[in-house]
Amino acid sequence: MPFSSVANRKSESRVALYVSALLAIGTLLLYWPTSGYGFIIADDYQYITQNAPVLKGLSWSGINWALWSMYADNWHPLTWISHMLDCSVYGLYPGGHHLTNVFLHTANSVLLFVLLKRLTKKVWPSAFVAALFAWHPLHVESVAWVCERKDVLSTFFGLLSLLAYARYGEKSEVRNPKSERIWQILALVCFALALMSKPMLVTLPCVLLLLDYWPLNRLKNSSAQTPLLKQWIPLVVEKIPFFVLSFIGCVLTMTAQSANGAVKSADDIPLLVRVANPICSYGRYLVKAFWPEHLVIFYPMPPAPPWGLFTVSLAVIVALTWLAFRWREKFPWFGVGWLWFLGTLVPAIGIVQVGDQAMADRYTYIPYIGLFIIMAWAADYWMEKQPAIRRLALPAGAAALLACVLVTQRQMEFWRSSIAVFSHATRLTAANKFSNGNLSYALAEEKRGGDAIPRYETILPAKMKPENGQPLIYDTASIGRRDDEVTQLSELLNYQLDNATIHNNLGIVLYEQGKPDEAIAQFEKATQLNPKSPWAYFNEARVLQERGRAREAAAHYAKAVELRPDLSKEVTKRTKRS
Repeated sequence: MPFSSVANRKSESRVALYVSALLAIGTLLLYWPTSGYGFIIADDYQYITQNAPVLKGLSWSGINWALWSMYADNWHPLTWISHMLDCSVYGLYPGGHHLTNVFLHTANSVLLFVLLKRLTKKVWPSAFVAALFAWHPLHVESVAWVCERKDVLSTFFGLLSLLAYARYGEKSEVRNPKSERIWQILALVCFALALMSKPMLVTLPCVLLLLDYWPLNRLKNSSAQTPLLKQWIPLVVEKIPFFVLSFIGCVLTMTAQSANGAVKSADDIPLLVRVANPICSYGRYLVKAFWPEHLVIFYPMPPAPPWGLFTVSLAVIVALTWLAFRWREKFPWFGVGWLWFLGTLVPAIGIVQVGDQAMADRYTYIPYIGLFIIMAWAADYWMEKQPAIRRLALPAGAAALLACVLVTQRQMEFWRSSIAVFSHATRLTAANKFSNGNLSYALAEEKRGGDAIPRYETILPAKMKPENGQPLIYDTASIGRRDDEVTQLSELLNYQLDNATIHNNLGIVLYEQGKPDEAIAQFEKATQLNPKSPWAYFNEARVLQERGRAREAAAHYAKAVELRPDLSKEVTKRTKRS
């Protein structure tokens, strides 16, 4: 090998090392403030703060629960295990849980750079894509919300899978079938781990086929006389194990979501809204990639389809898809990037509607990589065609990244606390039960100073249908108006007598009204209906303690601590008082 070639490779490796270090340091510095943030009242309670198996830390019983549980509408055992590990290391110190997300996001940014550089042999376009991924404002939700660990963790394993596949699929002067087989198996294993973290990556086999087209150029290894369909057949066949894993992931996810009632029916969301929303969401995601404003934790589903947005979005999608096909030979990176964006959003675009949200920032964590590839390689192409543009490339790219950093810093501030994130959401979105309800609970908790009986074991169902089919609404604005709360909770119990959460919350209100005996009766009913909830035991113990029934209180405190170990300090403090 010529000396100059060796020297060039060493120089390129040194530059890649510097870029990786800069990406890592910049991302850590940008997101480090989240180490001072708290847990968010929505979903963090489900994943960490009120999840008994997770709170016990890493254990064999916990791992067994993670492998077989479909709690929180998903099967993602690695996500549960990662939260258990955090509880073993940090306890319930929220800063530690946040930092794990930050470290994973930082690793993902560097892995993406390494992947693209290996695939394309281009340093600066790869670096620009990775920097956009690391610092784009729409990725704040995936990093700053602890329960979105599943996003950063699944992407970590997904990128490792793509890296292993890149080693398997790249051209080599000397073929080594044994080595290729090892890399293929490693890619499959990492893909399985990604699905065990979050099922969002079920479309990864299609991404592998995109990479076969560009930049691996595996189709060009075939004879020119071979029909195009026959060129694709062996590439699809070798992906069969990946497609099998995807199918299993889809089945497990649909089973979990259907069993827990997360999949919305036509009764919940009108058919026209369900049909139009995916197209409208693609349009909104495209706009927010370039103009990231009005970012909130929850985007409510519109009551009627916005047909103007639907028409424009559909026209843009059709036009860009047509251009991707038209330019498939001249600009292969355009088609790959565009189909990456379209395809990886499919699991979350709302074709099967899960939850009440119209869209979510966290869903862009992987799909935006496709758009970033188009931006970076388009700039690279024009710099090669028009050398004069090179002088503008560095300041323009730096300005774009600086803008991302500044908007990301501003967006992060809204994730400092539950009150901050939901106050921001209620200011920017139409009235919706999710944001308004969670804000009411967060404000109520702050007002009580954290010393009162906990009130947010779960957010109450906002809509229950009695026999006449008309929905009953639990008005969260009534929190603090005890007579109103008793009336509403009692009315809800007429239709859901076996709802432990309603009994627990009714007991709280009765206790606050100075009716301890009636409160105890409600707490006892709640523990009978849901023996795994620590709150009803804890609440009843407090009331029993105040009534002088110390022995009974101690038994209930012990049960509460068994279910939620972090309550031990609170219990010790209260028993010392007596």
